[in-house]
Amino acid sequence: MSEDKGKRKHYNKVTCYMCDLIETSKEHVPPKCFFPEQKDIGKSKDFRRNLITIPSCEQHNSAKSQDDMYLLFVITIHFENKPIAQKHFSTKIMRSLRRSPSMYKFLKENFLVEIDGSPSLAFTVDRNRFDKEIDHIARALYCFHHNSKLTLPIVVHTPDFFMVHGSRAVETNQRMQQIEERTIEALAHQPTYGENQEIFTYQFLDLDETGSFVIRMVFYGGFVAVAYASPSLKP
Repeated sequence: MSEDKGKRKHYNKVTCYMCDLIETSKEHVPPKCFFPEQKDIGKSKDFRRNLITIPSCEQHNSAKSQDDMYLLFVITIHFENKPIAQKHFSTKIMRSLRRSPSMYKFLKENFLVEIDGSPSLAFTVDRNRFDKEIDHIARALYCFHHNSKLTLPIVVHTPDFFMVHGSRAVETNQRMQQIEERTIEALAHQPTYGENQEIFTYQFLDLDETGSFVIRMVFYGGFVAVAYASPSLKP
């Protein structure tokens, strides 16, 4: 991917990964709350070893802690996750819920659905809030690997979210699955990164011919989020 198209901004290690403010802290990627503490899982495993960190300002680190917890909540309850996600939910997240019940008031917007013939509970996701968090993680990982800031617009695809209402629900769900299949195919020969792979892994690819970037993230071995950055997208 060439540097002469204004896609990237030089990454100064003393400024935030998202903006030009001076670094005041280190942001964990993904947020540290995603990695279970030993007090919750026992001393036989340490999921907080060798975590990725990058320079950050206050706004793009601790100031978004409530949004980090929202993202964690939405992702951990995905039914295809590994058991570690359920363990994390029953410990870390339940403690947070008891301290601040209003944090999860969005769960009032829930309804019954069927998954493979079995009843389950679904809820409405705040896509702006969710996508903004995934956007931050994608840009942070880009900075980590490229030592420069990704300034292109990003669109987030979530094949594990399903639209259940509306005339275009079936079409939208099929399109998400098609995007997932094409992404897996495009990344088939790319390395898989992640020190704690039960918690988080990712693959990425620079698409030099279009000046774009794609990253596929897997949380808890189940939930998938794809972030695609391209100069053709509208900011």
